[in-house]
Amino acid sequence: TSTFFILSGFILTHVYIDRGPALRGGTRNFLVKRLSEIYPINFVGLFLFVIVLSVSHRSFDSVLVPSMGRGYQQMIHLSTAPAAFNWLLNTLLLQVWDPRYSSINAPSWTLGCLLFFYLCFPIVAPRFARFRRRALVLVVLWLLYLVPPITIVLMGAYTPRRYTQRRGRSVVARKAVYFQWHSAALVNCRRMSFTLRF
Repeated sequence: TSTFFILSGFILTHVYIDRGPALRGGTRNFLVKRLSEIYPINFVGLFLFVIVLSVSHRSFDSVLVPSMGRGYQQMIHLSTAPAAFNWLLNTLLLQVWDPRYSSINAPSWTLGCLLFFYLCFPIVAPRFARFRRRALVLVVLWLLYLVPPITIVLMGAYTPRRYTQRRGRSVVARKAVYFQWHSAALVNCRRMSFTLRF
């Protein structure tokens, strides 16, 4: 998935970023195109999941939660309000920002990451294109990219045993966004005929 996120950031930057202050085609056009790609996929996935739940006579309030020290995940049943909230988050692709429960449709975490990136891209990418000191921008981005893994290591959360037991999607979400921003910045520098000189 990391390669997909890098490629996505590269292509979007190549297609939408000029040297000017705005996106090619405008922000509204960009968001309409991007969101019309990911939301229908999510709705179809949730619809198919509802059919599977109905046919298998499973409960709509069951979710998987991270199990600290007792294996990877465990199934719990939510009361009505938290179950409805979890379904709402999954429908809006905001489930990756709630670490309490797993996604209803597990693969949709990638769509949630893309949603965040698509909302940030019109704000962040044109500003990167206008920086004069691009080498400094690359160094700052690289340092920002290192913050999550260093934090995880310092907190003791990254050991081979823990990593294989539970791989948190919020870490994956942050990693994907950092990869996309990093690749977007690299493409911006490349499009502006920038070379690093030390």
